[in-house]
Amino acid sequence: MKELAQKLENIIFQDPGNRKLRNWAHKGDLYNTVKSLYNAKHILLTTGFYILGSNTIETDGPPGAIILAKALENIGKKVTVVVDNHSKDIMIQGAKSLNFNITLKCLEPQTTPSLSCLVNKETTHFISIERPGQSVNGNYYNHRGLSISEYHAILDPAFKNATSEGIVTIGIGDGGNEMGMGSMARAISRYVKAGNLIGSTTSANLCICAGVSNWAAYAIVALLSSFANTILLPTKSELVLLLNAIAEAGAVDGISGKQEPTVDGLEQKWETGILQSLTDTATAYMEVASAK
Repeated sequence: MKELAQKLENIIFQDPGNRKLRNWAHKGDLYNTVKSLYNAKHILLTTGFYILGSNTIETDGPPGAIILAKALENIGKKVTVVVDNHSKDIMIQGAKSLNFNITLKCLEPQTTPSLSCLVNKETTHFISIERPGQSVNGNYYNHRGLSISEYHAILDPAFKNATSEGIVTIGIGDGGNEMGMGSMARAISRYVKAGNLIGSTTSANLCICAGVSNWAAYAIVALLSSFANTILLPTKSELVLLLNAIAEAGAVDGISGKQEPTVDGLEQKWETGILQSLTDTATAYMEVASAK
């Protein structure tokens, strides 16, 4: 299973957006992440990265969050997805495209919810997927060094407190300015443009970095499929439906700023191709394992 995890990580570590992942990004936590999640009870999952000028969130994050939440619920876990109020319809429409009844907790931007407002007695994990993390000055920044603080609820204190309370925290990102990337702050400052300003200072117990954050979530589901011995990932056509649904609901490509079903300025074939590679790799592993 660890060998499969390494293969999946190699797939998602492709860097078509030239984010210089190999210079700063941590690698190797996928197996421990999935092993831990397989024994989870209730998972908090947050996403949503605001795009200035487009007045909405980007298409990186919501697909991964929806697909991961559905997979976890399919194996008996309870999941609450925490988002800003302005992201609500995007998440609902995206989940609906997969016939998934998503459980949301929506927050007002610039509020600071306590951990107790988010968790219940069964909460075991808190996952952040492509969610901005506080910089050294406490603000949230995009990759251009512009503040997006006013558009987001402040979840970092709750995330940090979760770690202190024994809740497993998992950070997923691709640019170094996401919640959970704090353990790589020194490398981010050195290798990411404006990294000393935009870099996240909020760390997680486990981190998964990828060329696109969605891909890390897909990789978690691919490995989770092997643990559960059933494919939990959507098909390529289902992913396209999901991307279309969130774009129609208002999400934009984070690089182009356009309301279209692409992610991070890449052709859609990157998103569907990575999904298919992960599915094929997990399926091949399961077939070999079942033949033994």
